[in-house]
Amino acid sequence: MFYPNWLCWAFFTEGWGLFFSEEPFNLTVLFSSALLWQYLVGGVSVTGLLWSALWVVAVRRYLAGGLCTSTARLTGQTVVITGANVGIGKETARDLLRRGAHVILACRSFSKAEEARRSLLGEGGKVEVRLLDLSSLQSVRDFAAGLVKDNIKVHILINNAGVFMCPYMETQEGFEMQMGTNHLGHFLLTNLLLPQMKQHGEPARIINVSSTACLGGKIDLDDLFQKKKPYDALQSYSNSKLANVLFTRRLAHLLRGTKIQVFALHPGSVVSSATRHVMSSTFFKDYVISLALKTTLEGAQTTVYCATEAQQHSEMYFSDCAVGWAPDASKDERLAEDLWKLSAQLVKLDEEKHPPCKSVLDVNAKDAFHRHHVQAGGCVYVRHVTRAIAIFSRSLHPNWLCWAFFTEGWGLFFSEELYNLSVLFSAALLWQYLVGGVSVTGVLWSALWVVAVRRYLAGGLCTSTARLTGQTVVITGANVGIGKETARDLLRRGAHVILACRSLPKAEEARRSLLGEGGKVEVRLLDLSSLQSVRDFAAGLVKDNIKVHILINNAGALMLISLVMTLKYRSSSTTQVR
Repeated sequence: MFYPNWLCWAFFTEGWGLFFSEEPFNLTVLFSSALLWQYLVGGVSVTGLLWSALWVVAVRRYLAGGLCTSTARLTGQTVVITGANVGIGKETARDLLRRGAHVILACRSFSKAEEARRSLLGEGGKVEVRLLDLSSLQSVRDFAAGLVKDNIKVHILINNAGVFMCPYMETQEGFEMQMGTNHLGHFLLTNLLLPQMKQHGEPARIINVSSTACLGGKIDLDDLFQKKKPYDALQSYSNSKLANVLFTRRLAHLLRGTKIQVFALHPGSVVSSATRHVMSSTFFKDYVISLALKTTLEGAQTTVYCATEAQQHSEMYFSDCAVGWAPDASKDERLAEDLWKLSAQLVKLDEEKHPPCKSVLDVNAKDAFHRHHVQAGGCVYVRHVTRAIAIFSRSLHPNWLCWAFFTEGWGLFFSEELYNLSVLFSAALLWQYLVGGVSVTGVLWSALWVVAVRRYLAGGLCTSTARLTGQTVVITGANVGIGKETARDLLRRGAHVILACRSLPKAEEARRSLLGEGGKVEVRLLDLSSLQSVRDFAAGLVKDNIKVHILINNAGALMLISLVMTLKYRSSSTTQVR
């Protein structure tokens, strides 16, 4: 969801008709809230109205994400969409019907699917319903056999259906429900339809709807269904979504040289019926939380994009109608192959008709350098910064929900935050002045808001009073930044701190600035980019009989991608990226 496709020209120039037709409710509610805020802080003005309108549209346009503007027609093509009676699946069906496609709604509830079919009549194309329960492998086999029997040529298969964070349940075959439905059901369905899709010889597409939750996924081939550990619904969902991407990668490898393209995608954060196990339909969910998320139509855009004009990419992962960032785990070719084999065994896929393929050779550093710097179109640095933003966003832990967050650490906070608070408060006052004038109420609200935002961003503050007298602490990279501040705090607790740094002059300067904090501070040379330096440092501690009580591995290099890849490229040909 954080991929910067909004930097492209098309984001600012296309899709506005679709956006405004979909967003009247959200825009109205947010604009009304902005007017109320203005009224409370200082009065409504024309300037304030214009700024509020611009801000509300900009925020909702960003949250809506990429919008598919393809005009491609699908006349004469058959599309199978699983779970298409509600939500993203239904909106995908609606769009593809308008393009002239023959759409088959593959759903487990025939009555709900029939109701959806009736609501889609008149959109164009042809729509029909077929029964498919992905939690039953027999149902999957019956569905595929029905298509083959009726000689239906499938051009686009959209594996959209999914179960989200349900309590522990099992499929008819005894598999954990989320992995069994989200991955194994679609794995079997795809494999049963593949021979027919290859046979008709026309261009075809297979689209697996994954989720950004795959970033937290872990595939344990020895415990695929989490039976050896306490059941975690979110972890199970994340695992199944990672399995979707791994399945996509392996499938793309097997289909090289054919006319079938394969995609996995993240549709975006959407409140839909899929969240029924987590949150029931309430006013808060339907009308408040939804203001910060995509609508179902907006959530369907990347699926439509992959079904119409997207081209298969080595990332195997799309988001917001553009190539997204797949998790590193999904790029493990060996894991993808092993998961394929295990899945084939579990669903009892005919090994003679679907033989396992040879392993994919590891890619050497030269190939990796070319892929990252040439195929990325020169945008490698923007992409790495963007990925860092995504990782940062996933690191936000809700520790502010605990009582200690609100009651402790305020002295440290205010002593550290004077500059930031002053700048933000001044900016808030300037904003009030521009939109309607400064008032006492506005000043108070601004002060509260600025403190709340900075306190949240500051995160958890350590309020421990523990002493470390008599203990020795080694901190790498402690001459600047976090390492230096860590050293300062531990010295105040009476520790003996060793600054392990690669630059003795800078480390000595840091040592002098830390004198008087308490404890004892010394400097020792350590260059972590040299294994000999690491050995010499460790040998020195042992020789001097220094007992290390706390080792803090703090030093690091950030985003030296070009340097690292260049070094690997210039090294021996046996070096490989893994």
